[in-house]
Amino acid sequence: TYEAITKYAQQTLDPIVTDVGTSTYLCHEPYSVTDLCYGLGSSIGIALGVSAAIGHSTAVIGDYGFIHSGMQSLVEGVHRKINIKVVIVNDYLSRKTGSIPHCISPTENDTLKVLSIEELILGCGVEQFHFLQIDENTEVPDITAAILALPDQGVSVLLCNLMTKSNIQVSGDVSKTLVK
Repeated sequence: TYEAITKYAQQTLDPIVTDVGTSTYLCHEPYSVTDLCYGLGSSIGIALGVSAAIGHSTAVIGDYGFIHSGMQSLVEGVHRKINIKVVIVNDYLSRKTGSIPHCISPTENDTLKVLSIEELILGCGVEQFHFLQIDENTEVPDITAAILALPDQGVSVLLCNLMTKSNIQVSGDVSKTLVK
């Protein structure tokens, strides 16, 4: 996914804003495409400020950063009708804190309610919502094309659900949280 985001960054004038979650990999080799990187969950909020100043930007955020504090900024972007593209990389875990499950991680524990990241995004008022399920057979150009296809006007979100063997082994059957 990060390789595809790198290819996208090389084809756009959008500043790329990340946070200190796993999207921070985009700050360093072999990617090195991040223009701004701040605290966990901040990429959408910072990208909104960039877009307000220059008219466009792209935020990259992980699922945990999004639920940690990114949702509030997404709501603000929708409210203010700011032009921003958001790529959410969803691997169903908090990778930077030891692959800890969180509120959208599938679980067999019946005492917990698993939330749907799709419903959270739509609940923020996003009207231009796109979904891409990524597995080991998904080609980098297909992911890059999906990001490039995001509308330039308003808030548009691409949710990249990573369906890897390691995610499924760690977090169980992730298909339980997917909108069909």
